[in-house]
Amino acid sequence: MDPQHYANALAASLSGITLALLGVDHLSIIYGLVGALFALYEAERMERGRALVFVVLSTLAGAAMGNGALSLLGTASKGVLLVSCIVCGYGTQALLARLLRRGLNQIDSKPAAGDDKGGNSP
Repeated sequence: MDPQHYANALAASLSGITLALLGVDHLSIIYGLVGALFALYEAERMERGRALVFVVLSTLAGAAMGNGALSLLGTASKGVLLVSCIVCGYGTQALLARLLRRGLNQIDSKPAAGDDKGGNSP
């Protein structure tokens, strides 16, 4: 067998695995990644670990929401799927950053467990 046959078999296997595990096809994941990378390029500077987490989450969410938008619009167009995955992957990263920042601010604003704010201190 030639190398092209093996490459085709590998691509088909990876596509089947992503569809089985994540419920979305490989094109959705690729274009969700494109949107996430666009957002990372425009985002504020962040450390590598945080950037990796944001890109992975944005990619998966972008792929899932892109497919959701496709069914919401009631079309089967690949062009609409790809654009919606890019837009959702891009928007998800900004949304995740805001949600994380808001959650951390909520945690920081709560009093510590040992603090006594009730006026019962001696």
